[in-house]
Amino acid sequence: EVGTTLHEISLPKGFSWLNNEEKVAYGQQYQALYTPQDTHNYENVVVTIPLNIHKKQNQWLIQPNILSTIYGSSLQIEGYSLSGTPYFLYSSSKDGKYTHEKPTKAGTWYAIAVIDENDMYDRLESQPFSFEIQPLSLNEIDIDENMNLSYMGTVLINNVDYTYHKEDLGNQYKVTISLQGNYTGTIIKYVDKEPTQETLPIKPETQNPIITENNDNQTSSSQNKPTQTEVKNEVQTNDSQPILLFASLALLSFLSFSLIRRRKEK
Repeated sequence: EVGTTLHEISLPKGFSWLNNEEKVAYGQQYQALYTPQDTHNYENVVVTIPLNIHKKQNQWLIQPNILSTIYGSSLQIEGYSLSGTPYFLYSSSKDGKYTHEKPTKAGTWYAIAVIDENDMYDRLESQPFSFEIQPLSLNEIDIDENMNLSYMGTVLINNVDYTYHKEDLGNQYKVTISLQGNYTGTIIKYVDKEPTQETLPIKPETQNPIITENNDNQTSSSQNKPTQTEVKNEVQTNDSQPILLFASLALLSFLSFSLIRRRKEK
């Protein structure tokens, strides 16, 4: 067995180990000295002694186990052996395929603990055992106007993580949420309805006030107010006065100049 000291291994008469205190290891060979009885005619000789060395059998000092936990928490692992550190393989059924992938969903799971062989000990493997990942109990979640649910930033999926019932209360909806799968619990939420065109308050339009007067006032007002034609003519008359004045002055100047010239010619 690995770890045995050579002096613990008996040899035939005439043989002795070269190093009595050496411990045997798996896959190694060891030498011994053969001393003949007739030392006058024969010499001592060193020979290699074949040994059938097998590894020690590892064993559990603390049986491997995984404590039941809650969805979202880390797995709490137990297990201790004579040699080596165990790792765990997981499966969704006792007789199913075991892999390194850790389960993350709520439910019942199975595991086996394994310690690989080393220089002194054989491989050690436990029997399958079960453990639970329990659903996370919620008493509060986030919900928006479109009925999207989330918890701590994680979007929940309808018919996977929850189901819900919506009751119309007029201006609100009463939403009863039943959690399932990785979550457990029942939550009631009240969600305000979005205002629609029919429910929006109607703001009256601003209109110019209508003034009602008697016929006399209307006639008097219409008579005092100049018409568009009169205003136009008045503007045109006022604008033409400077032009007529300038033309008259020019004509007088021309006539005066003509009279003066005629006198000179005579």
